[in-house]
Amino acid sequence: MSRPTEDPRPNQADDLALGPLLYPGLIDWYPQALPDAVNGIIFAKIGAHLTPGATVTVPIDPEVSNWASIITEAGPRAGYLSVTYKSCPAHQHPEGYWYVGGFALRNQSSGCLALNVQVHGEATIRRTVISFGDKVCT
Repeated sequence: MSRPTEDPRPNQADDLALGPLLYPGLIDWYPQALPDAVNGIIFAKIGAHLTPGATVTVPIDPEVSNWASIITEAGPRAGYLSVTYKSCPAHQHPEGYWYVGGFALRNQSSGCLALNVQVHGEATIRRTVISFGDKVCT
């Protein structure tokens, strides 16, 4: 499980919201230049915000698990193939929680990353595709 940090930020038009999970600025991420690779890994720093009382699991699609992973502040440098984010109840943290991290791309500078976000307590999976580098995904 990822460790939360507090860093409130207002929503913006380019934020990607998947139920209670928010990736700030992620909608407009793909045209941005990615940082240089270090030991074959590019770290796309994108924090995650979770509303109070929510729990979500974000797995990396098995089709891209050979080149993509989720990075968390306290996790391994290579990242995880699945991360569960959990936020405290609203009476403890009314702003929700911010998680430091992002995504790692191994041995490639662009790609389409499918995420199937499971909000705990909901039957529906929230699916999205994220574009990295110069790759335009649909």
